Amino acid sequence: MLSVTVTPTGALEANTIILKTDEGTAVIDPGGPEAVKLLDEEPDYILLTHGHIDHIAGTAAVKARFPEARILIGAGDLPLYRRFDLQARLFMLPAPDELPEPDDLLRGGENIMGLKVIHAPGHSPGSMVFYHPDGILVSGDVLFREGVGRTDLWEGDWETLVMSIRKIFRELPPQSRVLPGHGPETTLEWESEHNPFLQ
Repeated sequence: MLSVTVTPTGALEANTIILKTDEGTAVIDPGGPEAVKLLDEEPDYILLTHGHIDHIAGTAAVKARFPEARILIGAGDLPLYRRFDLQARLFMLPAPDELPEPDDLLRGGENIMGLKVIHAPGHSPGSMVFYHPDGILVSGDVLFREGVGRTDLWEGDWETLVMSIRKIFRELPPQSRVLPGHGPETTLEWESEHNPFLQ
């Protein structure tokens, strides 16, 4: 059983994804405190694709409501996560008073609820994407419909992002559905043919 819902949350409308499998429930990238309202049961995990403020701003609210949910983020983005206050000021966004410390750090290669964790740096040093073998890729801000992640933020790097995207296309089936961090879903096949950054 695989159930996926995608709802934009937060000031920059990051896609918050509620993903349920036979092994549990995860909320991915709670972009604002309203993400709590999307949950009808306690999630097992709060998975963060990366540490930018628009993808983590609802983490404290979800953790406060569901304290047993485990927060997981890429190890390389822990400094970004901890400086959420600075990020919020720079983008003139509302920020929580504090964010709870992650319960564990991801490095890529883990399997969580049937999701394969893939380290995909470039947009940020600790960016992670999550792939379910039913053909669902949660790509965060690495890959969008006909776009790719920006690299002009903290420790972003264009060449590294390109290598990460090539790895995704090399390892995953072309028919995979892509659920990006912002905007509409797509497929790897569509992006290989229509994404101007990948031609």
